Amino acid sequence: MRKITLLLLMVVLAASQAMAETWKFGWETKKQEGGEGFYNYMSSAVKQDEFTATLNKVEWKIKSTTTAEKQIYLYTPTKGQYIGNTSAPVSHTEMWTTGIQGKIKSVKVATYTANEKQVATAQVKVGETSYKTGGNTSVTLTKTSTVYEFIPDGDAQEGKIEIILDQTSDTKNSLFIRSLEIEYEEAATGVTSPQFT
Repeated sequence: MRKITLLLLMVVLAASQAMAETWKFGWETKKQEGGEGFYNYMSSAVKQDEFTATLNKVEWKIKSTTTAEKQIYLYTPTKGQYIGNTSAPVSHTEMWTTGIQGKIKSVKVATYTANEKQVATAQVKVGETSYKTGGNTSVTLTKTSTVYEFIPDGDAQEGKIEIILDQTSDTKNSLFIRSLEIEYEEAATGVTSPQFT
C-alpha cells in the first residue's frame, strides 16, 4: 500500500510540474497561397482601429498610429510582415496576443526597418512588465533583420504579450517583423497541449 501511495504521489507531482513549450511563427507563405498575417492593402483596405490575424493557431491583434487615412499592412515570404509603407508610415504600433497561457520566459522578435534613415525602436511587455534585451527595455532597429530576445528582469510573467514599435525619425517608411518565437511554461494538466507547427 505504501508503494502504491508513493507512486501516486510521484505521478501527481510530475503532473504539476511546469512544462516548457515554444510557439513560433514566420511569414513564409504568400497570402495568395494561404499564408497568415495582417493584410489591409490596396483596394481591400478598410479604415478601422485594430486588425486581427491568426498566426500558427494563435490570435493576434495589431493597431498603429499613422497620419494616413488607413493603416496599411501586408506580408511577403521575402520581407515578412509589413507595417505601414511610404504613403502610410506609422509612428507607433502595438501588436499583441492573450492566446498563449503560462509564464513567458522569453520573446524573440526578428524585426528591422526599410532603410538606414529611419529611427525606430522595439520593446516587449508581458502583462504590465517590460522585458529586457541586452539589459535594456528597448532596442534600436537597423535595416538588417535581427533577432532580439527579450527576457524578464526577474520572474517570468503571465498575461498579454505585447510587441511595441516606435518610429521617431522625420523620414519614415515601412517597419517589418520577420519572425516571432515565444518560450513559455504552463502547468501540466493531463490534457495534451496544442501542437504548433
